[in-house]
Amino acid sequence: MSNHPFFIISTDARESFDIAMIECCFSDVDNWIYPEAVFSCWIFYWNPEPGAEIIFNGKKISLNADTCILIPPYTKFSTESTRKFRQFYLHFMVPEPFDRVRRKVFSFAAETIRSRVDGILNCSDENRRALLLRSLIYSYLAEIPEKDFLEPEEQIMSPGIRKAVESINRNLQQPLSNSELCRKAGMSRNLFYEMFGKEMGMSPGRYLLNVRMEYARRKLIYSDETIDEIATGSGYADRFHFSKAFKKFYGFPPGSYRRPVKKI
Repeated sequence: MSNHPFFIISTDARESFDIAMIECCFSDVDNWIYPEAVFSCWIFYWNPEPGAEIIFNGKKISLNADTCILIPPYTKFSTESTRKFRQFYLHFMVPEPFDRVRRKVFSFAAETIRSRVDGILNCSDENRRALLLRSLIYSYLAEIPEKDFLEPEEQIMSPGIRKAVESINRNLQQPLSNSELCRKAGMSRNLFYEMFGKEMGMSPGRYLLNVRMEYARRKLIYSDETIDEIATGSGYADRFHFSKAFKKFYGFPPGSYRRPVKKI
């Protein structure tokens, strides 16, 4: 008789557990310098060649062929690059218990990643490609140490700040005033600013800018909307103010961002 442990899994356990893919690209990157970045989704990075770093809590983490990076939602980090490089990245959402993972940058050894990414890029069957992508993500989610999960009764973000953040996410074109955000959070103005800065690592205005720029970036890559339309959708009064903000944030104008990428 086998001495291996025997597990019984309920037939209704985790029936709805799945990964919601938002974006998957393999692209050339010329300039990857973001002083402060915060995303509302999970991010996976793998760079087959050196030239870029992520900075988290003052520590630099080099991206290269031997390392994969996994970043939970609402984790503030910065990036730097010293040369042009290629990057495979995924943006995705995943349900509990992964909504209780501590906000930090996870770095994992990437022993088989090159062959797995090649398999994804060369797969012509959409269903199989979806399976390969999810298999890749599941394998690294499973590497997150148990100590980096909060207890079920704990929360990554306080309820009031979460309400404010979700309100910012939903109202790009007509952003709520600070007074309205304070009411959403159920806090006084001073307490709201203090708590938002403590939990998000930036001001509400800076977070709104992050969300607007990420919205615009995805529209530039994945849509045929004009820059004027994207400016309006991002909450800017006109193309001029949008282009100025975009260039200041990313380092180059929005028109040059529509570069060829491998969309998966």
